[in-house]
Amino acid sequence: MLHDKKPNVNKTAPPEMEENMTHTYARETKTALFQGKSITVTHLTPILSPEERAKIKREIEHQLYDVFIKYAGKDRKSDKKAR
Repeated sequence: MLHDKKPNVNKTAPPEMEENMTHTYARETKTALFQGKSITVTHLTPILSPEERAKIKREIEHQLYDVFIKYAGKDRKSDKKAR
């Protein structure tokens, strides 16, 4: 059984996220029963401005592009050797 709770805003980050204390986080908590035990999972999502979100998206896209080029380049080199 899964119980959904509405996300609430938490203005302080947990200790493991202290370096990002400048962000506000939305907290979503879900509880489920598994083998007779109640398990609670808390998901924290940073609330970012549209500019911050766009910047992070560009950074991720760039990193994914670098990985793609790295592995696509290997495939092309092996194709040329096979010819």
